Amino acid sequence: MDLQSIIIGVITIALCFLPYVYFTKKNKKRDQQFFQLLLDKANQLNCNLTTHEVTGNIIIGLDDEKKELFFLKRTRNYERLQHLNLNEMKSVKLNNVSRMVGPKESKQKVIDKLQLIFTPIDTTKRDIIFEFYNSDETLVMNGELQLIEKWSKILTDKITPQPIKPFTKKAA
Repeated sequence: MDLQSIIIGVITIALCFLPYVYFTKKNKKRDQQFFQLLLDKANQLNCNLTTHEVTGNIIIGLDDEKKELFFLKRTRNYERLQHLNLNEMKSVKLNNVSRMVGPKESKQKVIDKLQLIFTPIDTTKRDIIFEFYNSDETLVMNGELQLIEKWSKILTDKITPQPIKPFTKKAA
């Protein structure tokens, strides 16, 4: 191989990787700005996000000590920031709205919505819905199913009251 071929090869490889590097850097910056919105809201309420996760256009974060939950979803049309105190919730339920499509012999399940529905202890208040996915807004899911299943378990454990252990006196 001559020097000219090596130089052309190196330039070609560099040109192939430049867009990848550019878009990766751009997405990291966008994700950091997106996360900063959630962090700012938590800081306004004197909360410290001890646990958080980002998937696609969704960020969910929790202050374990104060049991404050923060949820931010961004679509083309809007940005929705929600916050709630888990101490004021009676339960959380994962709502998977789906339907079967296709011919009888090869039907497939299509998910239309993924939501976490929080029921307040105060019965005069309405349920609070965190919508992770809506097929009307986004055509392709980007990890929302795994995220909602994971957080549904985490939040169920946080909301469900722990049984009180009976006091037993030790024998002297």
